[in-house]
Amino acid sequence: MSKFTVEYNEQKNTDSILEFEIKGNLEYGLDKTIMNSIRHVLMKNINTVGFDAKKIDMIINETPLNNEYITDRIMSIPLYINNNDINENYLFKLDVINNDEYIKKVTVNDFNI
Repeated sequence: MSKFTVEYNEQKNTDSILEFEIKGNLEYGLDKTIMNSIRHVLMKNINTVGFDAKKIDMIINETPLNNEYITDRIMSIPLYINNNDINENYLFKLDVINNDEYIKKVTVNDFNI
């Protein structure tokens, strides 16, 4: 019986980018809990800017998802803005209509600042 192992290969390492590949083994694979743990460590240790739930106003929501769920998903989007440039005068507007797709992916590129 083989042991559970995880391998990683560093792809790129500069001042602002670290890319790496993580692989499990053939017998055990790579459990999502490992990747989720790495994601949590990165999110807690890399300074990012995000949305404040108290400042998100839902004007119209005609989706089957409730406002709280959408607000939670929006809050998890990291914003690529320098912390020194932050002030209360930014307005982020998300105006997306889905007329022809069952599921429409909304990304940071869909926000107007």
